[in-house]
Amino acid sequence: MPEAAVRRPSLGSKLMRLLVVIHRWIGIVACLFFVVWFVSGLVLMYVHFPAMSSDEKLATLPPIEWGDVLVTPDEALKADGTSAFPRKFWLEMSGRQPVYRLHGWFGENSAISATDGRRISRVEPDDALQTIQLNLDAPGATLLAIDLRSDQWTVAGYWDGHRPFHVIALNNPADTHYYVSTASGEIVLDTVHWERFWNYLGAVPHWIYFEFLRSDVELWFWVIIVLSAIGIVGAFSGLWLGISRIRLRHRDAGTSISPFLGWMKWHHITGIVGGIFLFAWIVTGLLSMYPGGFLEQRSVTRNELQQFAGNAAPYVVENPGDCSRFGINEKPRVRIIVKCDFETGQFFDAESGVPVFITGNQTFRCD
Repeated sequence: MPEAAVRRPSLGSKLMRLLVVIHRWIGIVACLFFVVWFVSGLVLMYVHFPAMSSDEKLATLPPIEWGDVLVTPDEALKADGTSAFPRKFWLEMSGRQPVYRLHGWFGENSAISATDGRRISRVEPDDALQTIQLNLDAPGATLLAIDLRSDQWTVAGYWDGHRPFHVIALNNPADTHYYVSTASGEIVLDTVHWERFWNYLGAVPHWIYFEFLRSDVELWFWVIIVLSAIGIVGAFSGLWLGISRIRLRHRDAGTSISPFLGWMKWHHITGIVGGIFLFAWIVTGLLSMYPGGFLEQRSVTRNELQQFAGNAAPYVVENPGDCSRFGINEKPRVRIIVKCDFETGQFFDAESGVPVFITGNQTFRCD
């Protein structure tokens, strides 16, 4: 008889060995990513990505010189030439002149001088510097960058309507930098040294937000997708291997359900439990990128927002009509919102400056 044939491994055995190799090497590399992700996440909990809050923005604005406001809001809208009421519309000081600022529905931003109705189409570096020096009483401020298209803190598409920027350094102990939009002269962002430093250890690695990568939206998107897919393969292979090696039957009394000893045993047991959460976390993280538009959220449309606001036409009602049918016999007075955030809004009487509180039954549309 011929020598006993060497037993060849089955297809299932080969697949299991392949899964071991895949899980081992993906796990080694992924562990480094997860350490960075967890540490950077702790930093991100306490140091957010640079942004200008409403309070910080208000601190950069001096009181409005009402004597120089010679253009009405309605005239400013006409001078801008917009075909619909803007998403945001307000009055503020820009250096020595009051300006109306308009944020459109499609990211476009513009500014109209409240003194002569002139549309501000370009803000020169010296004008931006003067605005910071006057608004913040910072005579030592200097130009740091001119016509900056993008940097680490303005790489997101959110800033497209404001580009390019003039960057002004206050040269103060906090090393504060202010970003002024050349399109409108608006102060749109501030950063300080400690904030920039910690974000390089927090948000930037956590979101894989490196400027060279994030500036290419398509490339950044696919890097996230591919890394997530690799993580899913690593987590799934570990779960499959872990579950397949559990000994629930045909084992001696007092023996463990795991065939491994020492650290391998701990890895086996905790890996199965933690792997379930890890697998779900990576999959849901991948879905949050809405690959191919899958499960993408529907945002509120422009028409819906304007219907809620009650006015889509580009004009401001200066003389409310007859409201007697609502039981109001006196002429309504105009109220101005001077501060409003996501949780609370404060109204002030435009004539006396006294805070007022408006309830739902006090809100009417008078045509």
